[in-house]
Amino acid sequence: TENNDTVILSNENAQKSITDLQNTIKNNKNTTIFLTDDYQWTEQDAYLEHGIIIDKSIIIDGQGHQIKNAKLPGGWAGHGMIDTNTGTIKNIAFINLNGNPVSTNIGIIVTNKGIIENLYVDYVIVSPREGMDLSDQSGPIATWADNNSEIRNCIVNLRFAEGSTVLPKNQGSIVGKAGGWTGYVKNSYAIVNNTG
Repeated sequence: TENNDTVILSNENAQKSITDLQNTIKNNKNTTIFLTDDYQWTEQDAYLEHGIIIDKSIIIDGQGHQIKNAKLPGGWAGHGMIDTNTGTIKNIAFINLNGNPVSTNIGIIVTNKGIIENLYVDYVIVSPREGMDLSDQSGPIATWADNNSEIRNCIVNLRFAEGSTVLPKNQGSIVGKAGGWTGYVKNSYAIVNNTG
């Protein structure tokens, strides 16, 4: 809009890629984005050099839509789907996110400095290869929860990929590591199952 108040993504295309989401965030200024479509990992997403950067007070309201089948870190080269978040992300279901033991930054967000609210995360754990020691902390929603960050009202469903039975070292069920005393996780929980 002319006043940069609200952006509603058109639902002319049935399903969009994560690159489409990145471009929408990059091209908007301090707005609220309402998602009206589901997003699907595509081959073009493998060419993203870094994760999406959210470095402004943007609000992304998924309105219950899904982001599906992302391969993490995949094309994000260990930067997560979202490298840094300083805005608000809410009301999104992340379905069938596939972890990768090559990197420890295998969550949705590497560094959360903002607000994460009302997410459902269906996360597939891939066990580290034999002899591999992943000593850094990692978590399905955020690898690093910074000062003044908030994660609230989220549910994480952790399940093992076929043939995987061991959690990576220091794998958190929601976040990997808190960056200070003023960030918090509230009213959120994880379910761990080994049904694959």
